[in-house]
Amino acid sequence: GSSPLDLDGDGSADVQYNATKATIQSLFSSLRSSLTSSDQLFVFVTDHGSQEDDGSCYVCLWNNGLMSVSEFSALTSGMSCPVSYAFEFCYSGAFISALRSQGGTRAVATAASTETSSAWSRTSTGT
Repeated sequence: GSSPLDLDGDGSADVQYNATKATIQSLFSSLRSSLTSSDQLFVFVTDHGSQEDDGSCYVCLWNNGLMSVSEFSALTSGMSCPVSYAFEFCYSGAFISALRSQGGTRAVATAASTETSSAWSRTSTGT
């Protein structure tokens, strides 16, 4: 099964690739070769995060795949354009220092402030 691919209801699929490690790595390889310093890249990740007993953190992918902090950081390492990241998964705070240390212009916003923090949705009980 899949989430809806037409996000804006115009009849055309807005999502073009699956979220497997191989597909993501291929897509970012293509971006690395085509983006220039005058471009900007926005990376938005919504899914679950995972943390192992040894403290290693991952973003969960399709088909039970996992991508580690170092694997994810390698996707945009060396890109000359500014890169902004928005992560809403648990333990996403673990990705902050690796992404900021790439050099260049990097902005990282995460729903979890540290590698041990969960990300919780907010519910409203007000009127």
